[in-house]
Amino acid sequence: MITLTQLKQALKSRTVILGLCVVALTYAQTYVLQIDLTPFQQMLSGSGLGSVIVVLRFLTTMPVADKKTLKG
Repeated sequence: MITLTQLKQALKSRTVILGLCVVALTYAQTYVLQIDLTPFQQMLSGSGLGSVIVVLRFLTTMPVADKKTLKG
């Protein structure tokens, strides 16, 4: 079970926030927006999001749990 403290720590991560945005956009595309994308456009958007996630992962310098100790 995830505690409220763990959830707050996870939301400090840019990677987690991006992941939540991807989930929201996927849900919106499926049920609300109905954007007509070609397979090529779907490939480009998926590749772009994947690339951003990989870059964020390389920018990560410490675990999210350690961020709390730095701020006091």
